[in-house]
Amino acid sequence: AALLARRLGASPGAAALAGLGYGLSGYVLSMSAVLPYLAGAAVAPWAAAALVTAKGPGSVALGGLAVAVLHFSGDPQWALFAALIGGALALEARGLRGLAGAALAVALGSGLAAVQLVPAWAWLGQTVRGQIDLPQAERLQWALAPWRLLELAAPGFFQAAPGETLHAPIFKQLGGVAAGRSFFASYDAPFVPSVFVGAGLLVLAAAGALASRRGRALTALGLFFLWTALGHHLGAEQLLRHVPVWGQLRYAEKMVGPLALCLALLAALGADRLATAPIARRAAMAAGAAGAALGMGAVLGAGWGEGFLAGLGFGPAAPLGRWRLAVGLYHAAGALGGLALLLVAAARRPAWRPFLAPGAAALVFAEGLAAAPFALHAGMRGAREEEPLARLRGTEEVVRVGTPLRARPRQGPRDLDEADRAVAVESRMGVTPYPASGRVDQIETYVATPPLGLMLAENAIRWSWAGRRRYAVTHLVLPEPVSQAEAPRVSPAVEGGRVLYAVPELGFRVWQIPHRPWAAFAEAVLPVGDRDEAFRALEATPAGGLGDVILEGQAPGGLSPGRVLSIQRRPEYVRIEAEAPGAGLVVVADAFWPGWRARLDGQIIPLQRADVLVRAVAWPAGRHVLEMRYEPAEVAVGAAITVAAALVALALATKAFASRRRNPGLIGEGKSV
Repeated sequence: AALLARRLGASPGAAALAGLGYGLSGYVLSMSAVLPYLAGAAVAPWAAAALVTAKGPGSVALGGLAVAVLHFSGDPQWALFAALIGGALALEARGLRGLAGAALAVALGSGLAAVQLVPAWAWLGQTVRGQIDLPQAERLQWALAPWRLLELAAPGFFQAAPGETLHAPIFKQLGGVAAGRSFFASYDAPFVPSVFVGAGLLVLAAAGALASRRGRALTALGLFFLWTALGHHLGAEQLLRHVPVWGQLRYAEKMVGPLALCLALLAALGADRLATAPIARRAAMAAGAAGAALGMGAVLGAGWGEGFLAGLGFGPAAPLGRWRLAVGLYHAAGALGGLALLLVAAARRPAWRPFLAPGAAALVFAEGLAAAPFALHAGMRGAREEEPLARLRGTEEVVRVGTPLRARPRQGPRDLDEADRAVAVESRMGVTPYPASGRVDQIETYVATPPLGLMLAENAIRWSWAGRRRYAVTHLVLPEPVSQAEAPRVSPAVEGGRVLYAVPELGFRVWQIPHRPWAAFAEAVLPVGDRDEAFRALEATPAGGLGDVILEGQAPGGLSPGRVLSIQRRPEYVRIEAEAPGAGLVVVADAFWPGWRARLDGQIIPLQRADVLVRAVAWPAGRHVLEMRYEPAEVAVGAAITVAAALVALALATKAFASRRRNPGLIGEGKSV
């Protein structure tokens, strides 16, 4: 962010202010728990800076590299935001030529990332997000509540009570549709723990908003991101829901990230502008008056604000609201008072004016650190189990667990807070995604684009825990005690099973349950024409027999009871050796997905979809070796585009380097690179 501010003409001290303001903003610190979002927030300023300066061969190559890294971060929303910010600033700086340079860099960067983007786009149709439009409930989910604008300057207003991290009563009362009304009753806290940017930074941003055409461009971008963050509250969701790509974005509060970046850049421009005495005096008076007013409001609010807040609809959250609001106002008042002193010093002592921007950067740094606890939950080291369910390894050829019930809110060690307690218990239970580190399969998913087949299978078996046995679920991990409401679902699921072990101090048991083997010969086959027919058939018999298979396509010539002799299973590769006295059907309980190829004794054979979700192959009589490899054509196409784009980038960089060697005194392209 500091580099981007320098590219926009900010002084070194003001650029440091932008970097500290953005890096310590509530959004960036809050994303410490969501690594793709944090990576996107970290790379986006680099990409925007590269797009602003993309005009010659070398700078276009570097811009493409930055955009590619942003794509690889894994958050497509930040890629869109950075392209919008960088493109708008390039247009402001150099007109249509600047916009064309930025567009070329975006195109080159997308080509460099094609090895990821092409398969993602091709397979989107196989996912729930690609087939089903976002329901209204998800469109309204986690839009920035208007009350939350207070948090931009006064941190922690929507925060949980002291000692808690997972429940925020004020959010439940004032967060709008997404905060506990009807469908959203399960959302106890906002998506972004903190949206703080700081009262001092906001004053500096206001000073930079109208300082130049660049400031006006950043102001327009900031207002756009604020509007979209508010979602349905100000009509953004209603107007943009039909716009391609943008209409599929979720969690409007994520727009706070680019808003914070725009405000930090504006603050850098404002700090440089305030180095002139007349403006500094007026800004000092405004900051001092605002700080005094907020301080007085904090004092009064601490005394009688509870009844006032109750009248505004805070309900039982009024005492917490009074306390949180007072803390936030004290915080904002102190920041504004410190900024007023800096501005007064710059106005009275001309020799001190060069130190205004560095002093403001130090103030923003202190302000961000003071507000960091409202956003950053670093976690207790050692709370997470590094190798969950290690005791299960070796007990089955393939271990696959299910955790249909998450941890109870009050389970776990009492010396941990709620968030760390949940991590401690759920990692040891094997809740997704914790088992991935130990190569233990999990039937549950928690992903942005869940596979459509998995959703269909879950709907068909009516989320029956017993029905998951047909997908080779070997163990169920269940919290204890089971409530009366959950008992009717638990009993059939564990029928015929046994408790493998219990962890009473964490409140869960591990059950070993009867299941279809991960690779097995089918005992009975029901052939169907397509996936819709398969879904209806599975829905009619959600539990079914463990040897019964619903098969899409032609049934095999026979159903001999074969025997699986050996299994090798690695990422993207499966090897099964088996034998059967006659023709049969082997079902492999791994997901059917485009790109898997099957070979029997080295000869390519067709794969069929079984039970809506998994793979099956016809087996001829005798002893054979089946190999399945993941060889998606889309990855090969994407890799070819990436290689071609890399060659283009290399050619552009070589051309820029050769031009610089021929013209060592060249100004512009060389310096830009």
